[in-house]
Amino acid sequence: MSTWVIDTNILEHLLFTAPAVVNGEGAETTPAGPNHDGHITRLLQKLVELRTTLAMDDKDRILGEYRNRLAARLKDPATQETTSRQLLTWAIGSSPKAKVKVTHNDGLMTCIAEKAKHAETSDKVIVYVAATAQCPLATNNESHINNVTKELKKCAKIHAAKGLEIYTSRQALEVVTSPEPPPAAAPTA
Repeated sequence: MSTWVIDTNILEHLLFTAPAVVNGEGAETTPAGPNHDGHITRLLQKLVELRTTLAMDDKDRILGEYRNRLAARLKDPATQETTSRQLLTWAIGSSPKAKVKVTHNDGLMTCIAEKAKHAETSDKVIVYVAATAQCPLATNNESHINNVTKELKKCAKIHAAKGLEIYTSRQALEVVTSPEPPPAAAPTA
C-alpha cells in the first residue's frame, strides 16, 4: 500500500475528456481536455487498485477543497459518467486517509511560502503534507507548484530532512504503472 497527495486539480481534470477541436485547415481551435487520452482516469484507477492512502492535513483543508470544488460535479448526472463518479467518490469519501499535522509558522512552511509566493494556502498545504509525510505529490498546478519544483524539493530537504517528489499526472501514471515500486522520495542536492 502506498500513500500519495493528490491535488484537487487532478480530480477536476478527470472530468475534461474532450478531444481537441480542429478546423478545416488543421489548426486547433479548442485545445484537448487535460484527460482527453484517459491518463488521469488510469492513474486514479491504479491508485484505487493499489489501495492507496491519501495524505491529508489534520485540519481537513485538502478534503474540504475536494468537497467544495467537486461536490457539485458529483451531483450533476449529465456531466458524470460512472467511472469518474466512482473515482471522485473514492477520493472524497471512501479512500483511506493519513492525517499530517500542519504547522503554519515552522521553517518548512515558511520556505514553501517563500518559494511558491503566489500559491494559494491550500497549494502550500499540499506541498507541506507531501514533504512531511514523505510521499509523492501529483499536481498539474503549473503556475504555483510545478514551476518551482526544484526549490520546493530544497525546502523539504533542508527543513524536513526528507526528500520530496512532485509529479504531473502523466509522470505519476508512469510511476504507479512501472514494474518497479515507486522510489522513496530521495534527498535532492
